[in-house]
Amino acid sequence: MQPDNRSTKPQLQRRESGDLGAELATDMRESVLGFYGIEDEPAEEVEEEGFSNQDKCARTQVLHAEHSMPGVPPWHEALIPSTLCIPIAANYLAAVAPVRQRSCDKLKAHWNKTLTLMNQSPEEAQKLKDSKFGGTVALELIESHGEKMRLRDRIKVLLEGWRDLGSWMKALAVFYQSLYMDIEAQRGVAPPLHQLTRGTGEFAKTDVWFKPSSEKASRVLAGLPTNTQLHAVYCDGEVDDCVTHGAATALAIKFTEGGLHKIDESLKHAQRDLADCVAELGSTLRAQMELYVSELELEYMKRYDLCMSQVLGIASTMVVRRITEAIRGKTELDRMHLKQYLSIGMLIHFANLLSTIGKEHGMIEDMVHVTWRLARVQFEFVGKSMKPNEGEKVHGVKHEGENLVVSVALGAEDHGTLAEVFQSMPTKAAQLTIGRDPTQLRIKVHLWPTMFSQGVDIMQTIAVSTGGSSKLQVLINHEGFSKLQDYRKHYQNFHKRNKSLDEEKIQNIDAILKELAQDLAEPREKNVDILTKTGICARMLGGAQAINCKSGKDRTSMLVTLKAANNLQKRFNLTQQQKQEIMNKMRLHTGVRLRNCELNMGQQRYAFNMFANTFLPPELVPPAGTTGGSTS
Repeated sequence: MQPDNRSTKPQLQRRESGDLGAELATDMRESVLGFYGIEDEPAEEVEEEGFSNQDKCARTQVLHAEHSMPGVPPWHEALIPSTLCIPIAANYLAAVAPVRQRSCDKLKAHWNKTLTLMNQSPEEAQKLKDSKFGGTVALELIESHGEKMRLRDRIKVLLEGWRDLGSWMKALAVFYQSLYMDIEAQRGVAPPLHQLTRGTGEFAKTDVWFKPSSEKASRVLAGLPTNTQLHAVYCDGEVDDCVTHGAATALAIKFTEGGLHKIDESLKHAQRDLADCVAELGSTLRAQMELYVSELELEYMKRYDLCMSQVLGIASTMVVRRITEAIRGKTELDRMHLKQYLSIGMLIHFANLLSTIGKEHGMIEDMVHVTWRLARVQFEFVGKSMKPNEGEKVHGVKHEGENLVVSVALGAEDHGTLAEVFQSMPTKAAQLTIGRDPTQLRIKVHLWPTMFSQGVDIMQTIAVSTGGSSKLQVLINHEGFSKLQDYRKHYQNFHKRNKSLDEEKIQNIDAILKELAQDLAEPREKNVDILTKTGICARMLGGAQAINCKSGKDRTSMLVTLKAANNLQKRFNLTQQQKQEIMNKMRLHTGVRLRNCELNMGQQRYAFNMFANTFLPPELVPPAGTTGGSTS
């Protein structure tokens, strides 16, 4: 198959003058980007009026490739950008905007009182302190003019940040909704994943929009996941699929205070310290500590909403794919998978290839924090009348207590199948729905997120050789292993109850888990087996899988093709040489991964070089002649 040399990143057109989404693309620069502490650079001029080069999505058609070689049935490879990420971001940010606004109002009130007190004379301050302001700042703070000025300036900056946070989330949500409407207006309807990935029907050549890795630091696109693709391999009646993506991280606002995991730990520590010693502290120190806690809370919320918006789009792609494939599979195994998801939840497995040094360490901190938070997310499937061949749509995102509920509308036939399976289950909730109109049922699936991390490139070698900390990587892998074991127990109990337990499968899973326990007990540098073995377990347990590096195109391409080759090797009892040939076919121009590099960076080359290749594990080394691309 020849390289696709078509223009890969055409401009998104503005709509009519006065359209809110189009206006936001320009107006948000001064008001919103300043809130994030980023100096805006002049936009590069383009021939046609549109978004700036820094803030555009890329457009592609679904990538397909056909492969064949002796000893293996022909296999079909497909790569499609997710159609769910933009509406998920719009709905999530719209849902959190009022929540953030209430938090902002509460904290603004507290610090406005503090400012009021600080602006009084010592005598007036003492009176206020003893009355309605309750001692927020004591007399000695008022008398310390230099300290007073420094704190007052910090408080003013903090108040400006809190004032902008809620409105920023709302504005970004409106912008993404408008962007989604622009795309839908050009495309007609959202293509269904099952038609796009199989390359059938009228949508086989449909344009799909996504955030390319060249824009991963884009400020206006900061709530969208980078290069989120569904990579599917079809061979001899079976499909092996995996979502590939860039890290879910707030790269646009840098890592001054670290990533989310570090900020969250710092925040909890500061809150504990403040609570433990508030009575003993002088009022000056107490005010400083309260201010420090509020500054950390603001930094945390700025990062959290951007990262959560991204990981929700990735998880939505994984969950909707598994659910719709099981619905349309029509086999007894598919039906049992649906019962499993409705009963014990769905395992979603993330394999992370980021290094434990520099910015990538901060990215890991962002991603693991929001990935673990997916345990509080439920997917709610509703029925809806749709246009012919229209795909799944995001119906909304809402809070229910501490949980986040993502509502997805399925076509009437798909939802009817899901409702039928749900009503057949021997649970009180299912039995209460019998006799109701199936299209009115709101059927929920909760998530079991697991994440495993292993740096593999030259930066990981530097991290190890310079004594860089890999504590977070160890923590992630042990936590992921514990959650994987827990899900395996629930899986076994579920299938025992339903008299559908495959004892041989359980034995195979247990054998892999035993090997993993040994790998974790005796860690070694760049142990890719941790990622591949846990992925095999996830697949055997009916889970969804995702792989990421920084941009989702280079290291990710190497691991996802290794995963596919491992599966074909096991199915058809292939030699190591045949497995290597399979990987090469998918990594060369005959596959879809190099074309994905072109869509992201304009070059059909992986961002490695000959020197960097020597530091990669052998199974992740790209074929000769495919490296030297841009490193974004």
